[in-house]
Amino acid sequence: DPALAGATELTNDNAPSPSWSVDGQGARITVDNSGTASQGTIYLVTANNPTVTAFAPSGTVLRTFDVELPQACGAGVAPNGNVWVGTRDTGTFASFADEYTPAGVRTGRRLQKPAAMTVAAWMCDVRVDSEGALYARPYPVVAKYGSDLGFESLVAIDGSAIEVDPVTDNLFVLGLYNGSFRVRQHTPDGEVVEETGTGV
Repeated sequence: DPALAGATELTNDNAPSPSWSVDGQGARITVDNSGTASQGTIYLVTANNPTVTAFAPSGTVLRTFDVELPQACGAGVAPNGNVWVGTRDTGTFASFADEYTPAGVRTGRRLQKPAAMTVAAWMCDVRVDSEGALYARPYPVVAKYGSDLGFESLVAIDGSAIEVDPVTDNLFVLGLYNGSFRVRQHTPDGEVVEETGTGV
């Protein structure tokens, strides 16, 4: 496909994180599109170890760093170029997301899952909009937090993946709706404005 010319390929050969799944099971990739000095950095996490690997757009490894809990299970880059990494411990059910600088230094800001969610609700996927609001997916719900990291509301009751539009700040949620998988688009206020996909 000519559209893939020059695309970066990440494989076990250039990823120092041990035994990340080549079929994508448990692996998460996010790209820095912040427009800051770290623009283009690719972050790879794998749900089976605590290591985050940062790559240059060429695929060259820039650095690795480890999170506090045994598994790094998701990542999302904020408009300021910092990266939020979701972590979990399947033995204790602990799970939260920490903010790191592009250099891999933890800032001390931590996103906790809602207090009522004490079981296997993993804080893996985190996205940040242009106003600093954060969206996290402590499965199976999608929660919204203010820029002060305070919990604000549940946006969706079922979500398998999330993404924020950097222009409109609308949130896209892939979930199981009416018996099939579809994508719902939410405004920053939580209103559903579009549902797409025929589902499977």
